[in-house]
Amino acid sequence: MGNEHSHQRGHSDQSSHGHSQSHRHKGRGSASSVSPEVKRIFDNLTGGEGALELSAFEEKLGELAKPLFEYLADGDESKTSLTLEQFSQHAQSLIGSSTDVFVKIFQPSSELLRLCFDSAKLEQPKEGDAFIKSLLEDMAKLNDTYESTVSWKHENCPGLCTSIQEKVYASFYNREHKTVEFKSDILTPSQMYLLHGMLPRTVYFPKNKEDAAEAGIFPWVCLYSSHNEGISINRFETRTFDYNGATVVVFRKSDGSVSAVCNDQAWKNSTRKFGGNNSVLVHFLPNFSRVDGAEMIYCNYKLRSSPFGITFGRFFSINDDMSNVHDLEVWGCADESVLNEQKTQKARHKRAAEQRGKVPLPGNWDENPDKSIMEMAGFQFSNERKPQGPEEK
Repeated sequence: MGNEHSHQRGHSDQSSHGHSQSHRHKGRGSASSVSPEVKRIFDNLTGGEGALELSAFEEKLGELAKPLFEYLADGDESKTSLTLEQFSQHAQSLIGSSTDVFVKIFQPSSELLRLCFDSAKLEQPKEGDAFIKSLLEDMAKLNDTYESTVSWKHENCPGLCTSIQEKVYASFYNREHKTVEFKSDILTPSQMYLLHGMLPRTVYFPKNKEDAAEAGIFPWVCLYSSHNEGISINRFETRTFDYNGATVVVFRKSDGSVSAVCNDQAWKNSTRKFGGNNSVLVHFLPNFSRVDGAEMIYCNYKLRSSPFGITFGRFFSINDDMSNVHDLEVWGCADESVLNEQKTQKARHKRAAEQRGKVPLPGNWDENPDKSIMEMAGFQFSNERKPQGPEEK
């Protein structure tokens, strides 16, 4: 079994304290010590005027403006305008790769979440939302301080503040602020936004997918949704197998629990566990949690020598007949070439099945390779499923 608690993350996000401190005293004397980039940003925000007014800042950044302005003003709540030298003291920390500084500026955690969703133009979760309540409890399990929230973000959701960062960048660099419609038949938009922030960028968001997101296009493709096609083991296999890239499979079980199995390898029927170091299980309901680890995923609905079902270690299980699944959707996260190859492979399976016909060759039909080919082409055999639950690992 792989390491169930390895924490490999795709976001590189270190504390911005160093940036903030390094610019605390820089530039007090003259504009000559201000970096050209900060000067360009200041000119963009002021239109070339000599001071940045709070009112103009609010027009550009809405609810983000006042806390950001206070941070730029070195904590002075009374300031309503900033000179270039004053602006430059902390501006650099807002344009680095780290988003830790936003955790510091927008506290407490409930306000941080609200502004993240608002910056992504998402509908705010309803008051008393069970998922948000559980998430906030998890964020504050050590204590609800800036430092502990940053640690939680690094461990659980490195991309938490991406929407705030993108909105600030759009304002600073005079770019259009484009947002993605976080769609799902199971997850709420806020849950899908957070799931995106939890996953390693290089694995679940290849470069062309990141480009799509920056253009306001949802980066994943829906391979299968029970909302449209009903729940079927055969359709799950047909739509998901042969997709040789990362996937996210979202389950709503009959008991109301909601979880996502994020797999950085291809799905398959196997007697052995699979999944690389970037495989993640995320529980949304009834309580938020995440589990990371390699060789945690088990999937088998075909090989009679092993139990049927789906598991993620001992933390998640689906029955041998999917009878405990209420809703299911599969998202393909790889680039378009992987989807095209899957379509090509399906066409090969279909042609092979048509050439062989529907009459089985002599011998044990369950072990006949023609049966496997016909299954991958979409044929289903009513007596093929083994009435035995998955073994809890």
